Amino acid sequence: MRRAKIYSLLITLLIGSVTMVIYLYRNGVIQVVNPPRSQYPVRGVVVSAGHGEIDWNVIRSQDMAFAYIKATDGDSIADSMFAENYSRIRRSGMRVGVYHCFRFDAGGLAQAEYFIAAVIGEEREPPDEYTIGYNEHGEYIEYVEKDPMLPPAVYIELYGDYANNPPGRDGVCEQLNAFILRVTEEFGAAPVIYVTVEAYGMYIGGALADCGMWILDTAAPPRMRYGEPWVFWQYTEKGRLNGFRGFEKFIGLIAFNGTEQEFFEYSNVIFPMGKEAEQE
Repeated sequence: MRRAKIYSLLITLLIGSVTMVIYLYRNGVIQVVNPPRSQYPVRGVVVSAGHGEIDWNVIRSQDMAFAYIKATDGDSIADSMFAENYSRIRRSGMRVGVYHCFRFDAGGLAQAEYFIAAVIGEEREPPDEYTIGYNEHGEYIEYVEKDPMLPPAVYIELYGDYANNPPGRDGVCEQLNAFILRVTEEFGAAPVIYVTVEAYGMYIGGALADCGMWILDTAAPPRMRYGEPWVFWQYTEKGRLNGFRGFEKFIGLIAFNGTEQEFFEYSNVIFPMGKEAEQE
C-alpha cells in the first residue's frame, strides 16, 4: 500500500512537471533553443500588424539591432501597419528589411508587382535625410543621404489546406523564381528566402543557391541539406519583449549568422521611395 502511494505521488509530480513545462513554453518563458550571444551577437525581430503600435526605441533598447516588417501577402493584401512601422523604425537607429508572404494561389509576377508597389509607395516622400541614427558601419551620424535597407525577403510556408495537400515543386519554383527575378530587378538585390523547415525541404533546398537563407526552426540550429549558407535564423516565434501593444502576445526573434562587423557590412539596398526617387 505504501509503495502504491509513492508511485502515485511520483506520477502526479511527473504529470505536474510536464504540464508546467508545456505552460511555460506556450507562454514564451522557456525556449526549446536559445542561441548564445557569444556565438550570435546580432539579434532582430520580425513583426506584422498583429503586433500593433511599436515603440522601436524600446525594442532597440533590448539589444535588438534590426527588424523585418511585413509589407504584403499574396497579390492583394497589404499589412495595415507597414507604413507606420517603416516610418518609425527609420528613426530608431535599427536596420530594417521588408518581407512578403508568398501565396500558392497567385502568380509570382503579380505578387512581386504588388509587393514593389506597396513598398515603394508613390505617395511617400523620398528620404533625402532623416534624423540621427547608425549607418551600416555602426557609425553614429546626424543625417544620411540614402536609406540603407536590408535585402527584401519572401516568406514561404505550407499554410492552410496546403499543409495536407502541398502543391508540386516545379510549379511553386516557377512562380517563386518569377517573383525573385522581378524583385531583384527592382531592388538591386536578390530577396532573402524566409522559409520553414518543411517548405525548405519541399521547395527551396538545392533550388535557389543565389539567395540568402532565413530559416524558421524553433527546434534546432539551421541544418542546410544542400549546403547553402544561411543568413538569418528565427529561433523562436514566442519571444517576450517590451515595446508593442497588439493582439499578438509574442514576437519572432532572429539571430544573424555573423559578427557585428559582418552585420554592418551586410548587403545594403537603397530603398527607391517615391516618384522623385524614381526620376533621379
